[in-house]
Amino acid sequence: IDELAPKPEDVVIDKLGYGAFHGTNLDATLRKLGVESLIVTGTVTQICVEETAREAFHYGYKTTVVSDAVSSYLPDLHASTLKNFALKFGWVSNTSAVLQSLRGRT
Repeated sequence: IDELAPKPEDVVIDKLGYGAFHGTNLDATLRKLGVESLIVTGTVTQICVEETAREAFHYGYKTTVVSDAVSSYLPDLHASTLKNFALKFGWVSNTSAVLQSLRGRT
């Protein structure tokens, strides 16, 4: 998708497994940029999204999973993954609420 292509100044991390932190320099890159919180989107909710979001939690990032910007082929696992993440690891919010919150930070 052309509009999603990285720009020359964008950092690109090649993911090697289910989680984006595993075996990559993602944590070092984020810390160098001064990042303290993450907004996670992607597919598949109960596999790659969950693994990345939990890794972020374990690395100490304040992490939000965007419920309507993640997907799964199994609706029940999608729902249970989001519920579990919100109970113990971070926050789950929808796109509208995340965008509203981000607008309030400017």
